[in-house]
Amino acid sequence: MNVKFDLIRLGSKYQNGETLKPVYGVSNGTIIAFGDSLHNQDFITFGNKLASFLLKDENLNSILGKKFRRRFPTVWSTMGYYAADFKITTELEMIFDEYKELDSDFFQMPCPELELGSSHYKDLRDWKPIQKYSI
Repeated sequence: MNVKFDLIRLGSKYQNGETLKPVYGVSNGTIIAFGDSLHNQDFITFGNKLASFLLKDENLNSILGKKFRRRFPTVWSTMGYYAADFKITTELEMIFDEYKELDSDFFQMPCPELELGSSHYKDLRDWKPIQKYSI
């Protein structure tokens, strides 16, 4: 399976943790690579099947809750983050405008396995693997 990233952008800060209400001009400190479903159909299909599988597991379902859904079927990778939120300046916007459309094969790569795990931190420093999947 291949994964293709279409753009690199700053992460968004959201009002009161509501993912549909971004705060204009403020980043949550992350820099992400994003791939849409059009170029990543195999990965999206796999993600949908994995989400369905997780919903059927009673132990995971009790942890994830009944509201767990695959709401945004995309490919997403956190490339890095700052320790705090920051204001998005015009200069910063101009820099990231250069990465809005990634057409190169350089941003397409094989994805031979997927690991499901848990962490309490953005940098995954306490990562605990749960299960590995060969794709």
